[in-house]
Amino acid sequence: MVEIYMLDLFDRKSVEPFFIYPFAIINVFELLYWLTLAWLLSDLIDLPFGKSLKTVSSSYGPGLALWVLVTMFLTINLT
Repeated sequence: MVEIYMLDLFDRKSVEPFFIYPFAIINVFELLYWLTLAWLLSDLIDLPFGKSLKTVSSSYGPGLALWVLVTMFLTINLT
């Protein structure tokens, strides 16, 4: 399976080391994962797709953002 990362749009040497992980996490698979979660949630609890996508983004989004921030913090402090 071919992964398409946002990091592939930039030269890795021109990107600051602490931005490598956030750029690597933004990919087509992640977008499809969010859409699949929203679709399955809408089927499970009979919500419209838009509301389930909002629910997924408001619950999974902050957790992912926190994970990326912790990873960036550790990258800065350990390198």
